[in-house]
Amino acid sequence: MKKFKEKKERTPKPNSYEMTRRLEIVEELLIKGLSSVQIRGYLWENEKILLHRKSVEIYVTKINKKLEKAKAPHREREIQKAIRRLELWMSKSDMIQDYRTAAQIQGMLNKLLGLNAPDKMDIDAKVTDVPAIDYSKLSTAQLRELKALLEKAKPGGKEDE
Repeated sequence: MKKFKEKKERTPKPNSYEMTRRLEIVEELLIKGLSSVQIRGYLWENEKILLHRKSVEIYVTKINKKLEKAKAPHREREIQKAIRRLELWMSKSDMIQDYRTAAQIQGMLNKLLGLNAPDKMDIDAKVTDVPAIDYSKLSTAQLRELKALLEKAKPGGKEDE
């Protein structure tokens, strides 16, 4: 005879008040640094709310979006303050005819506003950890497919045979 685990009843679907309460609890726990698994355990042990793992992940996603939205105006305000400070320093350096400092400040302003061209990155990477291919183990069809792929990858396209 098989033993069945006693199934716990899921908590019923929340009304708007209960949903707000749950989201506030999850937000507080996220800010404290708990993972979604720990949040799910906390909700069951302390609040007697049994949720599916996906439900907790949905709550976490909602809270993360809310926190990102709340962060945006603060970031914008800090950028505006930085611009005003730099412009003030720029006008002071112009008054005393310190053009080197003015040029440095203009460079900082350009970088802050994203006016500079993106930095170029060196992508010449050397692949050293790739094992050699044993072509004797490949079938004729695989060899033809490999040849076709290599020809496509060449800058000039197909090579004259």
